[in-house]
Amino acid sequence: MHSSGIVSEIPVAVAASGTYHDFAGFLSSVTKLNRIVNITDIKLGAPALTKGRAVLQISFTATTFSSAVEEKKEAKKK
Repeated sequence: MHSSGIVSEIPVAVAASGTYHDFAGFLSSVTKLNRIVNITDIKLGAPALTKGRAVLQISFTATTFSSAVEEKKEAKKK
């Protein structure tokens, strides 16, 4: 986690498998979230035929953000 004092970055490493269409659908759903999520370091493996479908091994980093000010307020309450 990286913090600038105002905003904390929360990176999450993700690995999954699915079709290219599945991955595009996932990315589309991320754009509809109520928070900013940056997707970086996308790696798509060579497709493998599985049950008649071209399945990819996919990895990426999803980074979201949290207000450091709000985190400090919550910590003081505890």
